[in-house]
Amino acid sequence: MESRRPYTQSERYLQLRQMLLKTMIASRQPETRCSTARSEQSSETLFPLERIRREKQGSLSDNESEEKAPTGEEYGDELRVIARARAYFDIAYGRVLDVVPMIIENEFFVGLSVDLQKNLTKNLGLIGKIGEENCARYCVEEPEIKAKRASLTRKLKILADATELLDTVG
Repeated sequence: MESRRPYTQSERYLQLRQMLLKTMIASRQPETRCSTARSEQSSETLFPLERIRREKQGSLSDNESEEKAPTGEEYGDELRVIARARAYFDIAYGRVLDVVPMIIENEFFVGLSVDLQKNLTKNLGLIGKIGEENCARYCVEEPEIKAKRASLTRKLKILADATELLDTVG
């Protein structure tokens, strides 16, 4: 279990943080810095971020990823802090982008439900002197539906009796 903040089990956060830390440390190495004088360098050396992205990231716990970080770096602690902050920011802004539309939709649906309730009760005449009569009229079942329900109920009882009889025989 992780002992430091942010407490997370997000593999994406842990992998992103580790990748950012490797990238920052690699970019500080003199042999990986971009230089016009060394145009013969391969793209692997010129673009450490691309090289690191191509590597397969294993799932690391918080403690494992901290142990695997290079310790010979002069600003290792500072780079770890920056990597954590950047990884947290990347995850957090993604969540904000997910939540904002949900909040907007929620406000829309709340307003719609309030307006719908007002208009339905007003236009259907559910409130007032004849409101009770209108409600009773809306709740009356049509004769065809009532007959069909009775028929289906009889058929259901016959099927239940047959199932019970088959269970006792078999």
